[in-house]
Amino acid sequence: MLAAGAFAEPNSGPALQNSTVGQVHSPTLHDKELQAMTRSLLAGLSTTLGAIVVLLPNRPPSPPELAFALALAGGVMVTVSFVELWLPHILTAGWRWQAAFWSALGAALFFFLSRLVPEPGSDLTGSSDIEDQCDHASSPAVKHRSKQWRLATLMMLALTAHNFPEGLAVAVSSMESERLGLVVMVAIAVHNVPEGIAIAMPVMDASGSRCRALTMATMSGLAEPLGAFLALAVLPPWFLHGRNMDALLCIVGGIMTSVAIFELFPEAQAQKCVKSACAGFFAGVMVMLTTHAYA
Repeated sequence: MLAAGAFAEPNSGPALQNSTVGQVHSPTLHDKELQAMTRSLLAGLSTTLGAIVVLLPNRPPSPPELAFALALAGGVMVTVSFVELWLPHILTAGWRWQAAFWSALGAALFFFLSRLVPEPGSDLTGSSDIEDQCDHASSPAVKHRSKQWRLATLMMLALTAHNFPEGLAVAVSSMESERLGLVVMVAIAVHNVPEGIAIAMPVMDASGSRCRALTMATMSGLAEPLGAFLALAVLPPWFLHGRNMDALLCIVGGIMTSVAIFELFPEAQAQKCVKSACAGFFAGVMVMLTTHAYA
């Protein structure tokens, strides 16, 4: 009896071990997916941190601060486009013309989106004529607020389009390697802070609403966990690799560069604070180059 029991116990060991291994393997995959989603969420919420920086002073942004923030955002967007999105594809032999085509398509999409956003000074409320007749002095202020609203809307659309593939990148890198996923998350989180500033600053200047500035910056950042979710649950694996992802990134680069050149830099120049605008531009470039070098 004892001998039979002794022989039965070792035979049950491998089966128990195999069962345990099977039970451990499934949660490990689930944990990696949960970790990827968490990292993308943290990276996206760093735009909220940038908005909080804008909301700390208990007053509207001054012209030098606005010029600095707008130029900072422009420097960030241009540097990201050239260093992260375009340069790797331009240096790839046989795909330069394709990269140029998809980038130009992104610029065309920007002009299409900008047509959908009302121009500064347009009649948004239906009562602009009455306002002009009753109070001519308020016209410059109304036009300025309208211009800031348009800029904030375009910034949010462009940065949301930019954050979506970043969420894909965080998810894919986290599933491939824990270290790589962490590095990508930190790099994206760092440069999302000035993006949050870039969205919240014109919203705060146009509306004076802290809640609205914080909400718009946060909504833009939430495109990242959405992108991660689609990468993990919806999109086929072939879409996240190769030329499909390259084309998507080039389109985003075209949109971001167009926003910087045609919206951010002219608006920063309109503040008539050249030193602040130059300081903001170089600060944005250095933040992105530092992130790229150490990531």
